Formats: sequence, structure tokens, C-alpha cells
Amino acid sequence: MDKDGVASFEYVILSVCIVTIVGAVFKAGASGPIKDVLTNAMSTIGTAVNAAVGG
Repeated sequence: MDKDGVASFEYVILSVCIVTIVGAVFKAGASGPIKDVLTNAMSTIGTAVNAAVGG
């Protein structure tokens, strides 16, 4: 059995789950603490990246 192929398939499944969860959180009209935390985290990351590249 090819262990690398199994690991890759597991990452694909994990990615699909993450995309589904994030999509559900950010769908139109969604609100709540999870959306607030993710929005703030993405904003913080964006600010840090802009500062790092001099933007």
C-alpha cells in the first residue's frame, strides 16, 4: 500500500471539510462569534503581510 497516496487523500478530505466550514461561516447573512474571530484573524494576517512587504 502506498502510504503517500493515503496521506494525500486524507489531506484532500481535510481540505474539503475546512472549505465547507469556512463557507458556512461566511455565507450571506451569517453572524456570530466564529465569524467575528475568523474575520479579525484574517484582517490581522492581512495587516501583518502588508507590513512585512512594505505595503
